[in-house]
This record gives sequence, structure tokens and C-alpha cells, in this order.
Amino acid sequence: DSTFANNESTDGGGLYIGRGQLTEYDSLYDSNIADGDGGGVYSAVETYRSYGGVVQKNSASGDGGGAWLRAQAPGRNTQLYGVTYRDNTAGNKGGGVAVGTLSRMVAYGLEITGNTAKYGGGVHFDDMVNDSQIFESRIWGNEASYGGGVASFVSALDTSRSTYFQIDRTRIYDNVATVNGGGIYTQNTGAVIRDSWVYGNDATSDGGGWYGFSLKYAYLRGTTMCQNTAGRRGGGLAWDNSWGSRTVYGSVFL
Repeated sequence: DSTFANNESTDGGGLYIGRGQLTEYDSLYDSNIADGDGGGVYSAVETYRSYGGVVQKNSASGDGGGAWLRAQAPGRNTQLYGVTYRDNTAGNKGGGVAVGTLSRMVAYGLEITGNTAKYGGGVHFDDMVNDSQIFESRIWGNEASYGGGVASFVSALDTSRSTYFQIDRTRIYDNVATVNGGGIYTQNTGAVIRDSWVYGNDATSDGGGWYGFSLKYAYLRGTTMCQNTAGRRGGGLAWDNSWGSRTVYGSVFL
């Protein structure tokens, strides 16, 4: 039951940890500031586990307003269980959570709300994420230029490898993108959305529910996309200039 509040640094406003392993329970990160990455938490350890807790009102000028999470080496991972990320701000990627290059995250029961960033108001997955997964969570009321709820933006397309993130049995709703991808935004990467609900999201331009550009891979199964809005194209779904495999199976658009 540790509390990190009103601290400031370059990286990891509340906590910076760069080696080994870390497990924490019911921690509170409140109103910390990072001039670089990781307003509340900056973790680059081999394995990071967080159970419960609240990460709120933190800010980072770079990535990860609430938390910046990156495994120290390929094959290591981050595990999150029942953590709340709310009202955090990032200047670039991942208002609530930013998952870094080479990392794999497995998360259950997250509450991600009220966060803001340029890419991925709620969550941002970086390149080479190695099948990161979010299960049974709620991502709602976040805002970004691209991907109000969730985003994975990679600046250049690499066709030599297939990387993607996966979201299962999760609600993504009432998020706002001032450009593209009200609920979800993917560029030069891939995504799997299964048995989830994407609704009430808004994009000023394209893809109210999900916008994908130059997709490596897209798979949408058993998902309801409803009451999303876009100012230009694809109120529910807009996949643009995509070269990889795209599949829609057993989903509902209302």
C-alpha cells in the first residue's frame, strides 16, 4: 500500500526502476510529473507485476502519462491486474499507459478513463509488442488526436515481421479522437479485437470506432460496434491503404 505523490523527475515522476523484477500491490501514484517518459511509473525491468492500485493525475512530456512500461529484453513481460489509470496526460503516446518497444503486456480488469495524449489517449502499444493482450477491461472517456481509447502508431511499415496487440472481452466506449480513430487507431501495425464492445466513440475525421492505416493484420471477431461517429469516413470502421490480411467474423455493426 505505497503512495507516490507530487514528485518530479526526467523519467519516472513517481517511480523509476530499471533492472530486476518488481511486484507491487495497491499502490497509489498521484500527481507526479516526468519531463520525459512515465509520469507515474517508468519500468524497464525484466518482469513488472501490479495488482490493484490507482495511477491518477500524473503527466509526462513524452510517453506514458500514467505509466511507461517496457521489458528489459524480448520474452519478458508486464502483468497488470485490476489497476485503474485515470486523468493522466502524455505529450506524445499513451495518456494512461504506454507499452514500449520489445515488450509484452498481459492485463486483466483495467479501468482506463479520462486520460489524454497525442496517440492513444488510454493506451498506446509501441512497435514489436509481441502479442500484448488486454482482457475484461474498460477503456472509456479518453481523448487523443489519434486513437482516443487505444492506439498503436509505428512511423514506418516493416513487412519482415508480424506484430500486433489483442483485446478480448473489453468495452471501449465514449472516447474522442480529434483526428482519426475515436475508439482505436492503428498504423503500420496489427490488431486483434475479439468478443468486445466498441461504442459511442467519436472521430473528427475518419474511423469513429476503429481507424487502420497501412495495417499489417486486422482481425475482428464477435464484436459489437455501434453508435460510433466519424466526421468524414467510416462511422464504425475505416481501414485505409492496408496491405495485410483483414478479417471480420461474427461481428455486429449498428
